[in-house]
Amino acid sequence: GGQRLSEDLDARYSIREQVLDDGFMSELGIAQAYRHDTGLLTCLASNAYGQDEMTIQLIVQEVPEMPKNIRVNDQQSRSLQLSWTHPYAGNSPVTSYVVQYKLVSDMWPVQPTKVVVPGSQTSATVQNLAPAQSYHFRILAENRLGSSDPSEVIQVTTQEEVPSGPPHDVRAKAKSSTEIFLSWNPPDRELWNGNLQGYYVSYAEAPDPTGTAPSAANAPTAGAQPTANVKTVEVGAQYGGETLLQGLGMFTTYLITVQPFNSRGAGPASPPVTVRTLEGVPTMPPEQVSCSALTSQSLQVWWEPPPAEGRNGLVQGYKVSYQPAEDWYEKNEVETKVTNALRTTL
Repeated sequence: GGQRLSEDLDARYSIREQVLDDGFMSELGIAQAYRHDTGLLTCLASNAYGQDEMTIQLIVQEVPEMPKNIRVNDQQSRSLQLSWTHPYAGNSPVTSYVVQYKLVSDMWPVQPTKVVVPGSQTSATVQNLAPAQSYHFRILAENRLGSSDPSEVIQVTTQEEVPSGPPHDVRAKAKSSTEIFLSWNPPDRELWNGNLQGYYVSYAEAPDPTGTAPSAANAPTAGAQPTANVKTVEVGAQYGGETLLQGLGMFTTYLITVQPFNSRGAGPASPPVTVRTLEGVPTMPPEQVSCSALTSQSLQVWWEPPPAEGRNGLVQGYKVSYQPAEDWYEKNEVETKVTNALRTTL
């Protein structure tokens, strides 16, 4: 029921026959064999006494076809899993699959980065990727005859991660007794791990030089957002930022840190910078003012400085104003004496 082969049937066929001393030899040649040549070939021989036949199974082997139906099963910030379907193996078992990948922005190198898995499995996990980066992936199948053509290229972008580096060059300068101007540069680009959305500026009063902190609530927490004072600042020019902190205490030292954040959260804080607001006028009077008569025409007056929180700077001196008691509520000129001591004689 088979088809008789002849040179007229296919130009690739050649049939050679030769008479030998002990019989007859026929030879079939197929130039450029293809996979559809695979099949059963039957050779019939006959003479006056009868006939016989021999069946030969022809298997044409070739490199596999390319893998198909590539899917992304699990997509993380630094790894992902790909799957595919088994291709036609070329009548030779697939020994391995090769997953090649590169950054979208790069050209395919001669020797791409790759992950190799056994031919028995149709999935692979690719690790050591960078967050928020777009990659091209392609897959090749291999058997003992060689490699398939690369599959269609798929593009995958890894998920974002919190930034892994702090801002650089944080600069702080007091602008007034209640304001500090702050500016900084962004983290290193490869540490953004996504699109920077802004910065958290954390600021709190520095601990008193005597060792007493202003309060536990205002103490800055390293590497985290302090609960007391946090200001959110949008990304500025060149992806850095700047802001003006207002409503601060006069002549007060602050510890300030800056944290970058993206859609996944906040990254590490910059090293703290220390800056003190400018001096302001005292907001509390001297305390414990006392006086006593020295003579019939002189008084000695003494006092204690204002509380530290009301000095708002370095006290340079005191103005002592005086006039007769009966004239105190009149609009007459009062006498004033300036001193930098804590007592004086009038």
